[in-house]
Amino acid sequence: MKVINKKVIYEGFFDFREDIVLDHNETEYKYNFLIAKAEACAILPEIAPDKFLLTYEYRYPVDKTILSCPGGRLEPGEDPEIGARRELLEETGYEAKEMISLNLFYPFPSVCDQKVHLFIARGLEKVAEPNLDPLEQIAVKELSIDEIKKLDFSLFPTDGVLHSLLFHRDLYLTS
Repeated sequence: MKVINKKVIYEGFFDFREDIVLDHNETEYKYNFLIAKAEACAILPEIAPDKFLLTYEYRYPVDKTILSCPGGRLEPGEDPEIGARRELLEETGYEAKEMISLNLFYPFPSVCDQKVHLFIARGLEKVAEPNLDPLEQIAVKELSIDEIKKLDFSLFPTDGVLHSLLFHRDLYLTS
């Protein structure tokens, strides 16, 4: 695609941009998307083999409490592992002896440029109480793979980051 014009429509936590592009037939289209302005990290804290510290977190845009995992935005220039360790401590009160990088992924690349670095945390030790941001409503829960599989997902929806972590974990453990 050839970009004819770029225009930021809104600036905030995410920026919203509208581009005018030409396809291969020189037909003009508007393409709207979010600019993340920060990378993110997500952590699958493994408290025991096949047992994890997961989070139930209220998410305002969907007005639901979602089963997820610790994680968040990285500070500008922050090393992803350092950010993952910070987010794990802030949201759960745990530190990890081992932080295994799984990969990174783009959670919604058709409308957003954000990339998320994925980690498994092992050798967990509770060192503090969670230190949540003012708008975070997070409860930490230990769940095994079998317990996750038995959940009623109509009552306890999950987010895509958790699914990606579990998928990448399976790839990591079987490779």
